[in-house]
Amino acid sequence: MIQNFSRYGFSVGQGTSLTTTYDAVFEIKDDSNIPSADKFPNNCNINAIEVSLTGMNAVTVPTIVTLFLTRDSTGDRPIVPGMSTGSSQTITGGQTANTGGVIFLVDADYHFDKRSGAGGSSTQGSIYAQIKLNAGTIANFDIRVSWRS
Repeated sequence: MIQNFSRYGFSVGQGTSLTTTYDAVFEIKDDSNIPSADKFPNNCNINAIEVSLTGMNAVTVPTIVTLFLTRDSTGDRPIVPGMSTGSSQTITGGQTANTGGVIFLVDADYHFDKRSGAGGSSTQGSIYAQIKLNAGTIANFDIRVSWRS
């Protein structure tokens, strides 16, 4: 049976102090500051991941963002793409100094799993991003995950 998508949207995560290690996990969920953002659905197809960067270090400039999504806040249950190695994209500079961004195109199905053990999710309505830079630091960033359900 072919499933048609009847809903589409995006979920947002915001963070500060991005560095060269996966030392923090950022929750992707709805954001009350963005009226059209929505909770991450229990069943969906992940389309794209957009990362907007501001406050890039002007001395040691980062050029690559590496990212992977997980079901859990500890980063142990990967969704896409691959655990620990992640997927990397070259940062495209913005029109304003010390800004930039990357887009990861994704075509992966996601299904919420309420088990707390291996393979399960820990928070309904959220997923988590592990993200790092190849050099330098970023003061602030937004992650927007687009999905269809």
